Amino acid sequence: MNLGGVIPERTSAQARVRGGNRRDVLQLVHSGHGTATRAGVARATGLTSATVSSIVAELVEAGLVEHAGRADSTGGKPATSLRVRTDAVVLGAMIVRRHSIRTAVLDLEGNLLTELPRLQSATVMTVDDMRAALIGLVDAAELPLLGIGIDLPGALSDGVIIKSIQLQMHNVPLTELLADLAPCPLHLINDAHADALREYSLDPPDDETLFSLSLGAGVGGAVILGGAPHSGPRSLAGEIGHVRVDFSDDAPQCICGRYGCLERLVALPRLLDLDDDRLVDSDNASAFDLPDSARTARASQLMARALIMVCATVDARTVVINGAAPKLGPAFLSALQTNCDALSPIGTEPLKLRYATGAVELPFRGAAEHVLRQTLGINWSH
Repeated sequence: MNLGGVIPERTSAQARVRGGNRRDVLQLVHSGHGTATRAGVARATGLTSATVSSIVAELVEAGLVEHAGRADSTGGKPATSLRVRTDAVVLGAMIVRRHSIRTAVLDLEGNLLTELPRLQSATVMTVDDMRAALIGLVDAAELPLLGIGIDLPGALSDGVIIKSIQLQMHNVPLTELLADLAPCPLHLINDAHADALREYSLDPPDDETLFSLSLGAGVGGAVILGGAPHSGPRSLAGEIGHVRVDFSDDAPQCICGRYGCLERLVALPRLLDLDDDRLVDSDNASAFDLPDSARTARASQLMARALIMVCATVDARTVVINGAAPKLGPAFLSALQTNCDALSPIGTEPLKLRYATGAVELPFRGAAEHVLRQTLGINWSH
């Protein structure tokens, strides 16, 4: 498949405009799910019919768009409807956690085509483990891979794991170390940011702003502003796990070496007093038993303080609790909502908290959408 004409190099202002127009057209065709027409796209974008027809021809030639039959007639000759092809290329997704790696293949609509067996280990996952998982993923793809999204905890930049406390990695050029196994681009995304992308695409708030708190073996956060992920230059925007929240003399030491971090106090292995943090990576348990009420109350208070500060900074009203946290059940969410309500600044709307809806059913959607955004410039939230 030749994508050179679809994703142009930004060599001039004209090329940037043309590239933006292509993305707008492809987004409308994608969002139409078989109902888009050239005339409708022209009206929605303000582009001329000739420009739209030219761009559609390029997308058809590239194998991304196809004709989907006749549209409903509104008088005169029925228009030809358009849709994104789901039988030309696929998306790869890899979810790397401290003790497990999951991989899957999805189509351009986000439908799961293949999920491979989970790779698990009693020790922390390594680059060699990721290479083994990647080999299986590439072999499982029956169509050309547009790209592979790798969802993992830590600070990331340009394919490098700058720092991952969970994976015990520092300045690891991961995409470089995996590139020889992949027939397509590799795109790293922080786990909390992948969670946020997934939830935003499934249920975008009216103000297009969202904060996602990922709670599992660690604690992470991510921000969606104006419908777009705001990750910052090191993919750390919203990361509150290693912000100190306990300043007492007996604050517990965190895995990062500091004392009183939010993650040390509220991550699920600590909150639930688990002897084995691999249980947090597991899908076997349908629910967790809440700890004693005092510990739950303390954890919800600390999380509420952190959420209020972050959401006040970015003016987010919607908070999605991601990761394994939904297994804690409604009582924990209610306690967290109560604490957030009590701490809401004067003159502001209360935060609206909810558990993630796709964490269990659609775990690969965030990493796959990251590929879609990075390669084609489109997304599933429109």
